[in-house]
Amino acid sequence: MMRMRHTPSSGLTLIELLVALVVMAVLGIMSWRGIDSALNSREHIVAVSQRWQKLSRGFSLIEHNFLQIAERDVSTSTPALASNGLPGFQLQKLPDGQQRLIYWRMDSVQGARLAGFRLDGDKLMLLRWTHNMPVPAAQDNISAEKLIEGVRNVHWEAMASNGQWTDSWPPQAQAGGLPIGLRLDMDIDDVGHIQRLFALR
Repeated sequence: MMRMRHTPSSGLTLIELLVALVVMAVLGIMSWRGIDSALNSREHIVAVSQRWQKLSRGFSLIEHNFLQIAERDVSTSTPALASNGLPGFQLQKLPDGQQRLIYWRMDSVQGARLAGFRLDGDKLMLLRWTHNMPVPAAQDNISAEKLIEGVRNVHWEAMASNGQWTDSWPPQAQAGGLPIGLRLDMDIDDVGHIQRLFALR
């Protein structure tokens, strides 16, 4: 009588199959987490880069405006400018505790124009007067451009001819004119404290 020899199957058992599925699932989760982390890192880098680009643009505009500051003697050569009684450079303390910086700048098209900076909420604004009128009588003639967002505090100081810093201008002991330079201190969200110095003469 002929006997049949039973040959064991070479396939996977149920336990081996389950183990393989678990290993594949773990590898898939690890791969997904790695990809998700890489995407989040990329988005964070892009956001930080865009933030610093905006800050750089804002500080560049501030510096550009200061390069165009005009002495009061130049401005008063025009009767319309002399009649408003404004000093050539003015750093004011406002009732809300903030400061406003006002100055004359030489415009290549319109000549001497009144401009300034003011913190509005959490935004540092560049102010431009469309007509050279006394302040604050010409509030309706002011156009405001947003320079820097997320600003918690702005503090300006001007350097007098004796080398002393003051947070208002013109100082009582000095009759107008431009300060030697300006110091700007700002606290900005996600950035921290920034200090910039600007030479005016």
